[in-house]
Parts: sequence; structure tokens; C-alpha cells
Amino acid sequence: MKSVLYIISGFDISKNNGVMNRCLSFVNCFSSHGYKVTVLAMPHVKQFFKSNKRKKTMPGNARWMVFPHYYSYSPSVLNLFAYVEKFFILAKSCIIRPSYILADGCVSCYLSSWSAHHFRLIANYRADMADEYLLLHNLPHDTIETRRIRKMDVNASKLAKYSICVSTNLKDYLLSIGAELKNNFIFPCCADLQRFYGVKQNADSRIIVGYFGGTSPWQCISQVIELVISLRKISNDYKLLLLCSGDLTEFQGKLDVLGSENYSVRSLSSAEMPSAVASMDVSVALRSDRNLNIVSSPTKLSESLAAGVPLIVSRFCGDYKDIITEGVNGVVTNDIYPTEKELLMIDSFCRKVKSNRQLYFETCRASVKQRTQALYSDGFIKMIES
Repeated sequence: MKSVLYIISGFDISKNNGVMNRCLSFVNCFSSHGYKVTVLAMPHVKQFFKSNKRKKTMPGNARWMVFPHYYSYSPSVLNLFAYVEKFFILAKSCIIRPSYILADGCVSCYLSSWSAHHFRLIANYRADMADEYLLLHNLPHDTIETRRIRKMDVNASKLAKYSICVSTNLKDYLLSIGAELKNNFIFPCCADLQRFYGVKQNADSRIIVGYFGGTSPWQCISQVIELVISLRKISNDYKLLLLCSGDLTEFQGKLDVLGSENYSVRSLSSAEMPSAVASMDVSVALRSDRNLNIVSSPTKLSESLAAGVPLIVSRFCGDYKDIITEGVNGVVTNDIYPTEKELLMIDSFCRKVKSNRQLYFETCRASVKQRTQALYSDGFIKMIES
């Protein structure tokens, strides 16, 4: 039987986030094409027990395994634990004997390097991990660690028989640092239109501006709140809806400025998300000018449109150009802080959406009919099996 071993280093399956969405997408991709899927999640040590407990509730179209990933700033300690993890992956590979090993990111590829000599490795690139490291650690310049990450990206490309990038921008970046992307496939973060069938539009008389996703620094939640504060200076019709499961304490000051009657926060399960997203009039995805954002493919873009909800994005928001037509299913700002002229443009667009909700609902859904999980899955499987 065809099988795949899917390895994701740093993946805590107790959290419903972008990594989880992409993981489930690939599980569905392979399982729907007749593959037996084993997911090896490798959360950091402190998240291991919570993640291991959650595996019992994960979807049944894959076998879920959890093994702790240990990180240390000491190279000798790091290498010691890396040898243990490499051996574990090799042992599991020899038992499962997968048709393919799908490794998410350069660390997963590195840990799969011993297995790559015996099984076909697919390197799955979803971000500029070096720039992500700089942002997470609030570092202004390259470090030994970021140079090491880029080297790992290049080495992963040499090990892999196939590669996946979430966007053309990411592919171009990897090629620029010397990666060898053999048999590359562009697989953006797509929408599963089936999840959004039957959703109902917002019946609230107010204009609901929404955000859904994680609370990582690059998500610009603070700027989303400020955007709604600015729109409310134009009109009191606006209300903010935040769909987040993370801690929003750091944003409470700005939420207080907005006023408790002008926003709501909800933490929902994956099954509850489609109807909640559809209750928005517009969805916001702001990103600042850094490579991590430019090479990305935010899931919220496709899922907002699949829910019939147009978007407000900044021009650094990943591959937005592939699906957003300005003025038709979205508005694009020059930066994360819209100018007064852009605020008036956003206000005008939001009012058009509100007064023609069914038209925009249908337009948005039509714009992602060619960006579905099913279509890209078929193309990807066809490529690796040809």
C-alpha cells in the first residue's frame, strides 16, 4: 500500500493554528489519493505532554505520533539530541517503509537526512525561517543562527527528490540563497470550499470588520485594532470581531480605547470557524515589509474569500496578488498603517460591501474556485507519481 511519513518539527498539535491547517491539508491530500498517512509531530519538550494527549482526538485519516524535539543554544548538546531524533526517524522509516517522507521545513529535513538516503524525501517549504527567527527573538540583524538556518534550507534542497513552496515568492527567495529545488511544486495555502457551504452572511446592521488567526508578531493584530479605531472616527457603524485562541492581554489597552461595546473576541473550534468568518463583512490581513511576510501564503486569504468575505490587505501580505482584484474582492493598502486617503477608500469599499452583500459574497467565492485544496492536491500527486 502507498504510504507517507509526514514529519513536522516544532509542531504542537494541541494548538489550532496555521501549521495545523497546512498539516491537515496535506493529510487530506495524501489520504484522499489512497495513501496511508503517518504524522510525526515533534513539539518542543515543554509542549510534549499536552501535544501527546491531544493526538487521541486528531482526525482518523492519519496515524498520529508525537516525539519531543529538543533545542539548545549549545552546538554539542543540540547535535547530541539531533542524533537521537535522526535515529528515531530512521527507525520509524524502516518500519513504515513509506513511499515518501514529507518533511516540513529545513529542521524536519535535517532530522530526516539519514532516512533520505533510503526513501524519497519531499521538502515542504512554507516560510522564510531565518527571518521568522529574527522576528520571534526581536533581533535587528543576521546572527550565526539565521545563517545556519539558511544553510539548512540549502542542504535540505540537495537531499530532497521533490520540493514544495507555498508561493512563487518563496521559491525565488530560496533560489537566491542557493537552494536546488528539484521537481518543485507551488502549493499555496488553499481553501476547502466544502467547509463553507451553507454559511450565512452577517445579519448585523453594523459593519463587522474581522480578524481570524494566531497572535504571532507578524500578524499585526495591534494594527488591525487601530484600523477599526480609525474607521470609527469616520463612522460609528464599525465593530471589530477577533477570532483568536491566543493570549490578547498585550492588546487590551487598545481594545479599551475601542470600547467593549465595539468589539468581541471568540475562541472557536475548527468546525465553528466557517460560520464565524462568514459573519464578517470584511476580513483584515495586514503584514509589514519583511521577507517572512512577502514569501508567505496566508490561509486566511483563501478562507475569507471562500466564506464570501472580501479582504483588506497590505501589499506585503504574501501571494495576495494571485487571488485579490483591488476594488472587486478586496482593498490593498501601501503599508500596515493606512493613510487618510486609504482609510476613506476602505470606508467606501466597506459600505459598498454592506449594501451589496450577496453580490460580494458570490464574487469572493468565485475568485477562489481555482485555488482549492482538491485541485492543487490532484496536481501535486500527479507530479510525484509521474
